[in-house]
This record gives sequence, structure tokens and C-alpha cells, in this order.
Amino acid sequence: AFLNPDEIASVMSRTGWQEVSYKRLMLGTVAVHEGTRG
Repeated sequence: AFLNPDEIASVMSRTGWQEVSYKRLMLGTVAVHEGTRG
């Protein structure tokens, strides 16, 4: 099973990514995550 968008954002935050956000596309079936590193 896949992680939901909130879980992916949480993993990103815990592994050093900052300013993590995501946007749902295609009626919510796709989520594009972004963050900054450094």
C-alpha cells in the first residue's frame, strides 16, 4: 500500500526537508510534494 500525502510529507520533514508542502492533482488521485533541503 502507498503512504497518504500527509504521511509522505511527515517522512520528508523527519529526514531533513524543510518547507514541505504538497498539491493534489487529478481529482485527488495524485499528490506532488515539494520541499527545500539544506
